[in-house]
Amino acid sequence: MQFDPSPEIVADYLNNLRSHRSSQAVRLSELTLLMQSGHVEAALEQLRLLKKQPLALNDLAHTEVMITTALDRLYGSYGTAKQVETLIDLYQQGGLSKINQARILVRLARYYTLSAQYPEASQYFKKLKALLSPEDGLEFAQYHINYGLYLRRQNELERAIQHTLIAHEQAHIVEWWYGVQATQSNLALMYATLGAQSEGAARQMYLEKARDWAIKGRETTAITTQGEDEADIPLLLGHIHRLLKEYAKAREYLREAITAASTIPSYQDWWESLEEMALLEEDIGNIGVAAELRLKAEEVKLRQQMK
Repeated sequence: MQFDPSPEIVADYLNNLRSHRSSQAVRLSELTLLMQSGHVEAALEQLRLLKKQPLALNDLAHTEVMITTALDRLYGSYGTAKQVETLIDLYQQGGLSKINQARILVRLARYYTLSAQYPEASQYFKKLKALLSPEDGLEFAQYHINYGLYLRRQNELERAIQHTLIAHEQAHIVEWWYGVQATQSNLALMYATLGAQSEGAARQMYLEKARDWAIKGRETTAITTQGEDEADIPLLLGHIHRLLKEYAKAREYLREAITAASTIPSYQDWWESLEEMALLEEDIGNIGVAAELRLKAEEVKLRQQMK
């Protein structure tokens, strides 16, 4: 199943928007649809063109937030670093709507989390907590998914899971399918981490939960058509099945991840699939093969760092 609405549905949706909103706001909605359907680079190009036009403050803020989102999706925190000063300047101006305040705070909190500047991230999350409620829909979901990421990086996994579950439910309510998939992947990763840290029945329980969430994420990926997730989900499933000692399934998923990652131009960390395959070979006693895979992973990582 693909996120591929009919031309008639899209046209009706956009005509309704045009009857109530400015042409710039409608254009931003169009580009949001473009990004949500997986065409991030194309959306970024159009957003940069839109930015050159005269824009009202709130339209400008929304444009800069979407540019930051696209750069994050393509390049991570490295790509969004140059946006931070712009977003802070916009946030400090009077006249921003509540939704645009929240959008900016989410991007800043996420940037500081991903760049491991946790005290700064904490301050922005506090502002978001005070600003938002469940009635704020998408932004409320984005707050919780990113705060879950922040807590995960602080190794507060149980709290992180609770916030991510809230984000998952809210993302479903507002039909933010990229967020649905992201929360499912995050939950799978956190349960896999808890499983790796546990023993006996607890280990099995956590790893089975991780597997179930990863499978849900794989199903949602088919809807959201996000390129990198085509590699991320099989890598995650390969990792989980390796921890479950289901080595044949792990190998199948990791081969899929390596193939997908090597064909996605924007994918930055596909060497991780090679490293995970090396761990698999090591687990089953193929030490020589594992060593060769690690060398290849290092070569790929070095090439990507030189780009």
